[in-house]
Amino acid sequence: MADNIHLQPADPVRIGSGSFGNIYLIGDGSAVAYKEVQRPSDAAVLHDEFATLEKIYSCCDMDSFFVIPRALAFSDPSTSRFHEAPPGPTRRRPLRPAAAYLPPPTPVGPALCRLYFGKRYAARFASAANFPVDAQRYERLRASFAWLPSQEEVAAGMGEMVGRLHWAAGVDARGVEFVMGGDGGSGAAFFVIDYDQVPPAQVRRWADVGDLVRAFFANDPYFPRPRQGDPLYLAFKRAYLEQYGQSTMHVGEAFIEAIQAEQATRDSRAASSTPDIES
Repeated sequence: MADNIHLQPADPVRIGSGSFGNIYLIGDGSAVAYKEVQRPSDAAVLHDEFATLEKIYSCCDMDSFFVIPRALAFSDPSTSRFHEAPPGPTRRRPLRPAAAYLPPPTPVGPALCRLYFGKRYAARFASAANFPVDAQRYERLRASFAWLPSQEEVAAGMGEMVGRLHWAAGVDARGVEFVMGGDGGSGAAFFVIDYDQVPPAQVRRWADVGDLVRAFFANDPYFPRPRQGDPLYLAFKRAYLEQYGQSTMHVGEAFIEAIQAEQATRDSRAASSTPDIES
């Protein structure tokens, strides 16, 4: 970014910006970042996100394909409020091979790829700091970086994490983002970020999966669309259901059946609204 050109190595680097807040990377090459709200009145919302992320990390991150950032601390300078999270669990699954990718000699700043496996994007310019990667673009990346996991593995990782968020954390996963980026070194890793739209974490048993279905379709198109003939969706579905035990499987199956039915309704509506073109 233009405003990062004259920064010294230890200065924070802004790597993201939105209407809610800015995200900064601490130092040069660090894996630690912080979010700062645009409006002080949103401090309570940021604290809710911190508490939700702290809960989600403790019960969903272990051995998962997608990495959940660990919430380290929350600070509100206007009230001197400070909350430090306790030490988190140790991850068991390794990240992508750190030696497989060599960064260019000239620093170009952090890059983020949004994994939009539910939509196909036309070829056009996009910012390297916020790059949409659909399934076709991802496959082209794998042609250059063969060590990247397959599309099916990524889709299964999404299903695994959504299942854990629904059942283990008791949240609807609204607004979460599935991205690929750096691992803090020279490798790449897969992350689930942005929890400000997720309601405060609580134990829920989802007797009605309507909230989960609405959140699924309200999200940006990260997930494969729930069509039975799509191999990426089948990988998502399989991994999602694996997060439920025998006594709770009815909840997972109810969600899967509901999103498939909703997708079929949307497809039917789109087909009926498309005018016939006579030759």
